[in-house]
Amino acid sequence: MYEPNTHPDRITIDLDIITDFVKKAHAGQTRRDGITPYFDHVMSVFARVANAGLSEAHQAVALIHDTLEDTNTTSDDLRRLGVPEDIIESVIAISHYDNEPNVVYWARVKDNKMAREVKHHDIMDNLQDNPTPRQQEKYAKALAFFAA
Repeated sequence: MYEPNTHPDRITIDLDIITDFVKKAHAGQTRRDGITPYFDHVMSVFARVANAGLSEAHQAVALIHDTLEDTNTTSDDLRRLGVPEDIIESVIAISHYDNEPNVVYWARVKDNKMAREVKHHDIMDNLQDNPTPRQQEKYAKALAFFAA
């Protein structure tokens, strides 16, 4: 999965392994329309992050960004897969848990640079998915919170 590069402080991330893992984790899930596979959203956020020129670590967070909150996957599952701790920390930061106030969630995201950058692309993708007026308002508030 992850092998050290020639530089000891850098790792190589096998995004294909992560992609396969996440695809299986989200199998059978759909977007709000009940038709579109949820994994399409995951791949769209991943593409936005990659096209923005963000790192492979950011790309890994984009792939995993909804896995902890929307599947039975745990952070220990990610560790067993070989996902580095900094990526897991960012995935935990970007995961919105049941009954968690948005302001608490947004503060955690804002405090983690990688999570904050990926969340921006997640929100931009969600805005392309015919959000309700309530969702539009929530996304606008989140973007303003992150920018402040």
